[in-house]
Amino acid sequence: MPDESAYKSYSYSEDVGFDKKFMLKDVVQELHAYNSKQNGWKIFPLKEGCFGFDNLVVSICYVLKKVKTMEKLKNITEEKLADYVHRAWIKNYTYWRDNEPWKNNDYIKSAKPLNDSNRNKLAETQYCDLPEEEKEKDKIIARFIKSKFI
Repeated sequence: MPDESAYKSYSYSEDVGFDKKFMLKDVVQELHAYNSKQNGWKIFPLKEGCFGFDNLVVSICYVLKKVKTMEKLKNITEEKLADYVHRAWIKNYTYWRDNEPWKNNDYIKSAKPLNDSNRNKLAETQYCDLPEEEKEKDKIIARFIKSKFI
C-alpha cells in the first residue's frame, strides 16, 4: 500500500494544519465522510492509494500550502478556496490520467474511467467558468477545509 500521493508530493502520514496538527490520512477520511454526507452518498472509508483518496490528499495540501497561515485561511473567500480545490483536482487528475500510476505501483485505478471527455473538459476549465454544480463540488471541500483548520 502506498504511503504518499501518486506523484510523490504529499505523505499520507504527514501532519497538516496550523496551530493544531492532524494526520493527513485521517483528515482525508473525515473530508470524505463530510463530502459523502453533503452529496447523499453512502459513507465508507476510502482506500489509501485510490484515485479518490489521492484527490482529497492533493486538495487539502494544495489549499493549505496556498493559504500558508491560519489568518489567511480565516480571511479568504469560499470562492477562492474552491478555486484552489479545483486547481488541485486538475493537478491530480491530469497526473493520474497521463501517468497511470496503478500500472507500476500499489495505486488503485479509478472506478470510473480516466481520460473521458467530460473530465478532460473540466480539467481545461478555470474554476470561474465551471457550471454551478461543478463549483459546488469544490465549495463543499473548501468549506470542510476552512472549518477543520480554523
